[in-house]
Amino acid sequence: MNSGLQRRRRGCFRSLHRLLFGCRRNGTRRMLHARSLTLHHIVAPHRYPSSSTRALNSGGLLDLCADLKQRNLISDSHPPNIPDKQRELIAGLPNVLYAGFDPTAEGLHVGNLLVLTALCRATLFNCRSIALVGSATALIGDPSGRSTERHELHKTAVLSNTSRITEQIGRILGNAKKINAAAETNVVNNMDWWGEKNALDFKDISENFRVGNMLRMGAIKTRLEEVAGINYAEFCYQIFQSYDWHFLAEKYGCYFQVGGSDQLGHLDSGYDYIRRMNGKLSAGVCLPLVTDEQGRKLGKSVSSGNSAIWLDGQRTSRKVFYEFFVKQSDEMAARLLMFYSLRPINELLDTIFRAQRESGLIQRELADEITELVHGSEDAEDVCPVHQVKVPALWKEHVLLENEKLVKDGGLLKFCDDLVARGTLQQSYQGEELKNLSNALYFPVGDFGNELSVKDLLSLTTLLRSVRFGCKPVVFVTNDRQKELVEKVMKNAAQEQDVEVLSRSSLWEQKSCIDLVRQTRNIRVEEMLRLNSFESRVNEGFSNADLMHLVMSTFEWQKLSEERDCHFQIRSDDQSDYINYARKYVPCAEGVCISAEQETDYAAGQAPVLLDASISLDGIITSPYAFYQFFRNQHDTQAEKLTLALSLKPVDEIKKMFVDHRANLGKWIAQTALAEEMTLLVHGEAGLDVARRCSKAMFGGSVEDWETLDAVTLVTLFGESSTASLSKTNIRTMGQLADGARLDSHRGSALMKSGAFRVNGVKYVDSKAVVNFDDVCLKNSGLTIVKWGRRNFSLVKWVD
Repeated sequence: MNSGLQRRRRGCFRSLHRLLFGCRRNGTRRMLHARSLTLHHIVAPHRYPSSSTRALNSGGLLDLCADLKQRNLISDSHPPNIPDKQRELIAGLPNVLYAGFDPTAEGLHVGNLLVLTALCRATLFNCRSIALVGSATALIGDPSGRSTERHELHKTAVLSNTSRITEQIGRILGNAKKINAAAETNVVNNMDWWGEKNALDFKDISENFRVGNMLRMGAIKTRLEEVAGINYAEFCYQIFQSYDWHFLAEKYGCYFQVGGSDQLGHLDSGYDYIRRMNGKLSAGVCLPLVTDEQGRKLGKSVSSGNSAIWLDGQRTSRKVFYEFFVKQSDEMAARLLMFYSLRPINELLDTIFRAQRESGLIQRELADEITELVHGSEDAEDVCPVHQVKVPALWKEHVLLENEKLVKDGGLLKFCDDLVARGTLQQSYQGEELKNLSNALYFPVGDFGNELSVKDLLSLTTLLRSVRFGCKPVVFVTNDRQKELVEKVMKNAAQEQDVEVLSRSSLWEQKSCIDLVRQTRNIRVEEMLRLNSFESRVNEGFSNADLMHLVMSTFEWQKLSEERDCHFQIRSDDQSDYINYARKYVPCAEGVCISAEQETDYAAGQAPVLLDASISLDGIITSPYAFYQFFRNQHDTQAEKLTLALSLKPVDEIKKMFVDHRANLGKWIAQTALAEEMTLLVHGEAGLDVARRCSKAMFGGSVEDWETLDAVTLVTLFGESSTASLSKTNIRTMGQLADGARLDSHRGSALMKSGAFRVNGVKYVDSKAVVNFDDVCLKNSGLTIVKWGRRNFSLVKWVD
């Protein structure tokens, strides 16, 4: 800084102090003293820039942050202490920043000008400024800075607001370009990317947000501690804003955000999301809340007279806008000049010093600059082209099902009685209430999982039996593969015409994520978190996708109740919360949970889990043979319980079979009947035939039995964990074959002497015997079956 100018400024300050303390009796002088002290208070923070500030030249963002700090425009930041403690971080970021503007009002007001001028000023530091108009987020509602919920905005109102605000932002950024014609600015709209996302997309994004972290956001925590609570839509707002920042980071290299005083929580959330998604660091600052001299927020609620000061010339004329600044007090005008002006701080300090001798100077220069920035040159009709906002067509209701009323004949009550008789209904139900419901049943199967397992088989066999009682089951599966598997089961049971199978993906892929979240305004987060499914897991952690699962399941039932008169739901036993919660939103709703997981005393212990989720209904994942053997190897007590729970046969017929089974223990009557019925139901006649042939070959079969199986069936039967790949050139003796076929640390050749080694059913004890590949390779498949002891098998696949 020029030393003469520095001395002159110091002299001005000394003169101000002499004036203040030297003439206390004169009233006029006291007024001058007060006015001078006020200006001194404004100037003091900017009087002597530190040496570190003067040396800033590492990059545009770093210089900008230093400028914001000198203007007292950083009220908070993430990470903390920007720029002083984060110089290296800020210097390493691209010179790109953004600020968001949700079109929740008909236009921007003078309070919004603080963020806008920060974007304009950034271009003077060779930064690219991006203004994001949040049409999507305006439809959701930002809970920050509010103790009550926002009123829901109609889509047409948001579209209208978007058009006005986009024009205003574009005009102001365009006017700022008069100072720096090379300035890079963009006005974007988050509807451009959110409008293309469906409900399933949002659920996938939600997987990356832990509910525990979301609950710690200040705005959320405050609202949950109050009686009012918070709705799920506003709870999810932070996900939308975090994704916006990540989107801009990926597309524009924007890792710096400028927000209002209440946006620190969103900066924190966005910072974490960006780091989680691409491993990069980001940063942001919160600008202070601008208040008038009475401490009221300067915006649409604080007016000049009775009118808010808008940035739209049709709502607040150029003259009224100008007079608003001219009428400010010296202190307020000096503060607004520092906050809003695009001029360098040195020039502003000169203006404030000159104002000691020229009354009204600060107000006039403030009004001149800001009025021209907002409204342009007085004789200019168009200072910049109007930005066109691209808003995709709003989601149209997708009618998935036809309206249909079903005859109420008591079938639902009889069906529930059958569940009790089978021991799968684990709760009581009100018979009188069920009589008033239609026979339409809602069965969610798969529940957003990727595979269907034998746990889902309980639901599938239950819904098949419901048809016999006059019920009309509707099944919701997650994806097309699950739908294919369920339809195959229905076909094998010859009941494909009786059960309607619907795919969640078909429903939710056509549902806009914005429309879905908007519809959750009546869903309370605090009520969701009180459910047993979530309350016990808050500390250990779970993602927002789990809450989305509950929301989507509730809406599915709500939709079925309206379009299918379906008010009764059946779920597995660990999902009772889903039924209980949804009852609040589905009229006349009832539901029950079914389970085969009963505690059973046998062999001095309790029965383990009866239905193993690792046993898939997909033959590609679990072969028909492995599926068959799962049921074939059940304990006697378990086999009886599973037969009652899963079999399509009447209870009386099953119990007669149990009498025969108990009279012939060891003959596996119940197990074999269950394995045959379930394999036929899931894999059809061809699958059952393969399972039978594999079982016969594995347990006492001859070489001829193995020869009936092709290579694909054998490889599928054994799986990778039981298959050894060997080269014929490396195997010369039976001992070498035994060693190579072992898939553990034991030497196979050592087991040969005890007679534990068989190849294709033939016992070999001489480890030095020469291998005859014509004998050890099955003719149909070219593979080799090795048996260890009574029941351990391995497969040898020859690679040459």
